[in-house]
Amino acid sequence: MAIPLQDFIFNTWIPFLISFALLYGVLEGVKIFDRRINLLIAFLATLAFSASPFFEIFSQFFIKYSAFFILSIFLVLFMGGGLIFGKRKISSIYEETKELKEIEKEIDNCKKELEKAEEEGDTKKVEELKKKLKELEKKKEKLLKK
Repeated sequence: MAIPLQDFIFNTWIPFLISFALLYGVLEGVKIFDRRINLLIAFLATLAFSASPFFEIFSQFFIKYSAFFILSIFLVLFMGGGLIFGKRKISSIYEETKELKEIEKEIDNCKKELEKAEEEGDTKKVEELKKKLKELEKKKEKLLKK
């Protein structure tokens, strides 16, 4: 009696690969042995598991609930990724705002020093402060364009 290819793939091969991948992943995570030894242990243990009656139970369970597990994993990863992205974006905005406030304080200080230098008649200092003021304005514009 020949087993149809579709039955072989869904009832034997895919559950075999999943149980192998899970066991190999656990062994790699624990890191007791070398990678090649983990591979050999996972393969042999999965072969032994596939000969047991529990493998049939596992494969039937996998067929029934695989869509639910895949959807659950997708949602967890999607929500986790969204939260991580949002947290990074918020901290980035916070840092940019903080930097913008510092630049504005520097601009105000530079303007005060410029007024003082103009009153004193120090042309050299006035020119330096005007250059510094232009640079600070460019930095501010660059931050505002982001």
